[in-house]
Amino acid sequence: MTEHVKRAGFFIGALICFAIGILILPTPFPIGIVFWVLGIALLVMSSTTVRNWFHDLRLRNGWIDDRLRDVEGHLPEEMREALTPDQDNEAGIDPGSRPPSG
Repeated sequence: MTEHVKRAGFFIGALICFAIGILILPTPFPIGIVFWVLGIALLVMSSTTVRNWFHDLRLRNGWIDDRLRDVEGHLPEEMREALTPDQDNEAGIDPGSRPPSG
């Protein structure tokens, strides 16, 4: 039961972050992007389907993976584990098979 409540909380938090991000995106300082990234992280933590899609996206696009690897060290452990494709790779894609970025 508590796992379902936790996932629902992450999902609601993700929706709120996306809404805030959209509302403040046109401001002179694009702080809305920060809320979008936080929303994606929360959504990945709340949905296995989104997590698989995101891991697949990351493994197929080296430049996205490179940018996220730069940020991962600054994230809380639970978010870092959810965003890292090497952890619990349901997509069945070998992380070493992605094309080099450049």
